[in-house]
Amino acid sequence: NGYSRRGHLKKLGFYHCNLLNPFGSNTINGGSAWGGGQQTYLSQWIGTATYDGCLFEGGGEDMTDQALSPGGRLKDAAVIGAPVRLIFKHNTVRRMGVEAVFHTGRQNWISQTNTDLVIPPEDGSTVATVELINITAPFEVGQKIMFRTAGGPSYNGANNLFEVVAYDASTRILSVVNHGGDLGASNQPSGTVIPRNASLFIVMIPVTELTLIENNVIEGDLPPGADRNAYMSGIVMQTPAVIKNNHIKGCAIGIMSYGDYAPYVAATGLLVDSNVIELRDTHESFYFVVMGVRSWAPKQVLRNNLVVVPYSQKVVGMVTYGPDALFENNHLVVQQVVRHGYTSSARSLGIGIGNTATGYTLMRDNHTYGFDVGVGPSSHSQSIPHHVINHHSVNDTLAIDPRGVIAP
Repeated sequence: NGYSRRGHLKKLGFYHCNLLNPFGSNTINGGSAWGGGQQTYLSQWIGTATYDGCLFEGGGEDMTDQALSPGGRLKDAAVIGAPVRLIFKHNTVRRMGVEAVFHTGRQNWISQTNTDLVIPPEDGSTVATVELINITAPFEVGQKIMFRTAGGPSYNGANNLFEVVAYDASTRILSVVNHGGDLGASNQPSGTVIPRNASLFIVMIPVTELTLIENNVIEGDLPPGADRNAYMSGIVMQTPAVIKNNHIKGCAIGIMSYGDYAPYVAATGLLVDSNVIELRDTHESFYFVVMGVRSWAPKQVLRNNLVVVPYSQKVVGMVTYGPDALFENNHLVVQQVVRHGYTSSARSLGIGIGNTATGYTLMRDNHTYGFDVGVGPSSHSQSIPHHVINHHSVNDTLAIDPRGVIAP
């Protein structure tokens, strides 16, 4: 464990393996841990992790027997963790409850606090100290360290950026100062307590080869007896990655990168290319909106994808919340068209732009069919600047929402 151990196991491979949990997580209180645990978890110790031709099942075809599958809890994920590089291809993943495949972006994790830290003033000179857990950590004076307080289902985490001024390895006492906005961070106010067990990340890490996720089948359809609130995301990337030629079916979210989770922007340049995404059928009542792609990655490119919507209620085909995104030649098709008002919470949207999507967002040569809004802001009545060129709309109530569109 630890930053200095990154990549010491150069290669680890799983080839043609079956990892099966026919009774799910087999615990009724799995919800206290979001789901039921991971089938495999990999640390930053691993350089390149390869999964090729494997079958993962987080539950069985029938989980109605409460004696065998209490609560209907599915496993969290097939693959989760932070190898330096992940290669995931020709695999089948079924019936996971949270993230099916999740490259977490924790390659730059360095340590964890063992005591509370009181945030010092943003003067760059007042020193604050904190004790760390008992793990070797190569801290150096001048390093920029992110203190991460984790979020939860109903609240966001917090990131605070400090500069290292001293580290005593014998006592594990780390001393830091707060430059605040001078380091490009928006830290919490002076005097705020960062509680024990906060994770620490080095902000800058070496550039590595892209993670590759290709030619996989990810199935999120829920078997009989499974927890109906299982909120499965098919592929989640917090690292620079290429995601292409995958078939993702029945998930609440097909492909995603988180905005709040990572301690720094990790998925810059994410490429989502030539995937087929069949969304979960929203005939049933869900408290969430189902989405094909939902991403905060900066400079992401989403092209040549097919998104199939079984029922046009509470769905978004693709949406960006990150800056400088390109949507190009994507096809988004509704199978059963139902109409909702422009301001309805149940409306359907083909391609959306969120209110944090700054910079130059371009939507070019895309095709939408059967949506309440073909292209537009993710929420009604917003005006986020973006460009729409040569959009093809058929049977959409509103082909292009004019709010925020910049004239060529």
